[in-house]
Amino acid sequence: MARHKSCTLCTHINQNMQSPIHYRKWIWGIHFFFWILIAALLFLALSFILGNPTYALGGVIANLVGLMVLVYLHLLVLLPRWFDQEKYVSYALALVVLLLFTSGIRFFVGWGMVSQLDWDIEGLFRPSYFGSMFFSGTFFLLISIPLRLIENWFKKRELEQELKTHQLEAELRFLKAQVNPHFLFNALNNIYALSFTESKKAPEMILKLSDMMSYMLYDCKNENVALSAEVGYLRNYIDLQQLKKDGELNITFKVQGDLTGVQITPMLFIPFFENAFKHGNLEDTTNGWLHSSLRVDEGVLKFTITNSVPVLPREHEKGGVGLENIRQRLNLLYPENHELDIQSGENEYAVYLQIKLSEVCSTDA
Repeated sequence: MARHKSCTLCTHINQNMQSPIHYRKWIWGIHFFFWILIAALLFLALSFILGNPTYALGGVIANLVGLMVLVYLHLLVLLPRWFDQEKYVSYALALVVLLLFTSGIRFFVGWGMVSQLDWDIEGLFRPSYFGSMFFSGTFFLLISIPLRLIENWFKKRELEQELKTHQLEAELRFLKAQVNPHFLFNALNNIYALSFTESKKAPEMILKLSDMMSYMLYDCKNENVALSAEVGYLRNYIDLQQLKKDGELNITFKVQGDLTGVQITPMLFIPFFENAFKHGNLEDTTNGWLHSSLRVDEGVLKFTITNSVPVLPREHEKGGVGLENIRQRLNLLYPENHELDIQSGENEYAVYLQIKLSEVCSTDA
């Protein structure tokens, strides 16, 4: 039996710049260009001082070893272990030791290189040269501080994104799990009334309600479901709503295109229908109406829903997830792969949604 797979929520999140993968790439890139710049500046300075590009290149290599040890021990050990913990005395002592240690590395690595290559600049390696390395190390520590500030900024953005993601995931789980008690109460009452009249519709409506409950409790546990199952849920919802006026409500829902193998995040469209039934005047069979369509064509899903607006708006009712939640879910699940346009007029409320399914879903056997 074929099993359909689609991009997980984490994959969609990782497409954002704030994801850990992109965060690390940005940091690595910044560090790379930082050291390229340092190497270039050292080469220019040493070329001017020594008057020989070969000596200057050797000096760059000798200095970069110690400077990298200095910068990364400072950023990764000293700052988080002592400075961030407000242990300033320990931090200062450790910093002095680190500067002495890395200055020694630079001094002796340079001396060894000059000795091995028999360059005529051994006279530069005097105690005063060690002191200049100590102070130049302090300078490089200062100019490396922006590396940490930039990394902290990226970490903050990543944390904010994670918090937002967790919040939206919680809202999504709530949406999947919720059963509108008002709708359920009305549906059961209407089915109960049908049973008294021995209507042939009663068993059918009980089966529709059972299918809806099964879909919400079991299918919606998955991150994605078959679009055909989502459409079936919407049709059952509309049919049960029709019980209010014995099927006289002016409602149409057209589905076009091949839905085979198409996956979608569950409960994505139902809030639009809930909003239409809640705030429209559909029970006014003369003036109220709801028209909706769903079409899949070449990997693009197009969904529209329009409904009439009462002359006197209803008082605000509590409950429901809200369209802002849907906007956030779409931004999270289908980043840059959807368009949502909501238009509110005096006589009509319209929603137009387009999702590029081919870019966010895949079907494997």
